Amino acid sequence: MRNTSFLAALLLGCAFAAGVALALDTKQIVGSYAIASDNLTDPGPDDRPDRVLFYFDGATARDMYARMPARPAKSVCDAGLLSKQAGDLQCTMDTTRGEYTCSVGIMLGNGKTANASAC
Repeated sequence: MRNTSFLAALLLGCAFAAGVALALDTKQIVGSYAIASDNLTDPGPDDRPDRVLFYFDGATARDMYARMPARPAKSVCDAGLLSKQAGDLQCTMDTTRGEYTCSVGIMLGNGKTANASAC
């Protein structure tokens, strides 16, 4: 009886999780990550890696860019880029290539967001 109740609860839990995944329309992520310190461009030997940086490309970045409510602005990094920002989340659209990228960092010690863009 105890095993039957456990199995029923497990199956119900799996069905709920599957339903949530379907309701959320989950997709594969396109991108990469790096473990880094606060010096993104020229880390020194004493820099302590304390954050994970996520870089999203392709459909992932395009979907994020499209859903960000911020107005696009010309990027200070490159005249051919339009940029949207929400806190430490930054997404860009390359106006000549039609390509999208997004980046955000997460501090490993406290889970707060951090800048992941060098420019």
